[in-house]
Amino acid sequence: MLPSAEEQRASAAAIATEVAPLLAWWDAHDVLVTPTTRQPAWPLGLPDGPQHAGPFIFPFSFTGQPVLSLPVAMSEDGLPIGVQLVGRPGADEELLALAAQIEAALPWTDRWPAFALGSGR
Repeated sequence: MLPSAEEQRASAAAIATEVAPLLAWWDAHDVLVTPTTRQPAWPLGLPDGPQHAGPFIFPFSFTGQPVLSLPVAMSEDGLPIGVQLVGRPGADEELLALAAQIEAALPWTDRWPAFALGSGR
């Protein structure tokens, strides 16, 4: 059963109340840099990998801010390690420009995990 219009409005208001302090933080900051996940990538098919990934990406699903992840390093196992960049609300172009600068400094187009190399790369 779908929620009623009143329940939807109440949910939207509750989310807005909870994210207000997060959005206020951006009055004094331009970019937030975090790990993409709190652990290196887990092997494909591992059933409990995603649930241990950490909370870094989820808050921004509610704020509508620009967020991107860049594969800036490789683990000892040859798996990508990402960094997440979060921009101020509406600062999509600034965040993309920063990502381009990081890619120029740390190019990753030639780095592939071993499982990808076996697929013709």
